[in-house]
Amino acid sequence: MTKENNNQEIKNNQYKEHKKEKNSTKLKRFLLFLVFGTLISFLLSFFFIKSYMVKSSEHNARLAEIRSLQKENEMIEEENEKLQQKVEYLKTDKGVESVAREKLGLVKPSEIAFVVVNDRNNPKSKKEKTVSNQSNDSKNKPIKVSDKKENINWFTLLWRDLFSGGDEKKK
Repeated sequence: MTKENNNQEIKNNQYKEHKKEKNSTKLKRFLLFLVFGTLISFLLSFFFIKSYMVKSSEHNARLAEIRSLQKENEMIEEENEKLQQKVEYLKTDKGVESVAREKLGLVKPSEIAFVVVNDRNNPKSKKEKTVSNQSNDSKNKPIKVSDKKENINWFTLLWRDLFSGGDEKKK
């Protein structure tokens, strides 16, 4: 019996060792699965968060672009409104007269136009001045003032040199 008991004990010990190894292997597999599962879940959450952040930044950039386009649209609408007001003004007689005076250099027949050739502050500038004449003509049609250079004689040059202080260039 002792031999049988011994064999039985050996078998029991072998069975217990085999069972421990099997449990140890199961524990190792579980821990390995747990580590890989955690790692995969972290990677997936990282990619989802990164994707969300990229989409969020794109969304914010689009919102900023929309705001800037809205501001630009408001500015263009204001400019359009100003231009509409200018068009309405230019359709009036006063608007037509101002364009005829400023752009075309026209004056009414009852006015005399003076062209300033040299301005002390800006020698390149030309200014037109109109003075109303005492006698009013029956028609108030604009008359174009020609921009012909006037003949400057020696007396005019001398007069300018004496009273301008030599600041202006001689013509």
